[in-house]
Amino acid sequence: MSDIEQLKARALAARRFSVVVDGRTYVLQLPTQHELELAAARKAAGEAGMVEFFRAQLERAVVGWSDVTDAVFVGGQSLDYAPVPYSPELVPWLLDAQPADAEQLRAALIEKLAERRARVEAAAKN
Repeated sequence: MSDIEQLKARALAARRFSVVVDGRTYVLQLPTQHELELAAARKAAGEAGMVEFFRAQLERAVVGWSDVTDAVFVGGQSLDYAPVPYSPELVPWLLDAQPADAEQLRAALIEKLAERRARVEAAAKN
């Protein structure tokens, strides 16, 4: 891995955090300030409502998971509870199938964004 690739990997890793919901571990990634500003501008332009805005941010934030089985997607109606590997395509499906998980992940994302903003503002004052 080149120095640039290592730096990018470290930068992404610094934006990631884990949230455990009902024994399943989700890996979320904080959006950059630029990504947030773009999404907010789209919302202000009338392209999306607040619900769509937060959902889009959450779908982009979920970048991994573990201990997720097929039962999560079918309301517990699974005979084999087969593990489901992370796939960006499945994130919206999982959030739809597990609204309580989605709400907890959204709350965790908002909390981490507030923490990051406080750190940035504190650093700017110094």
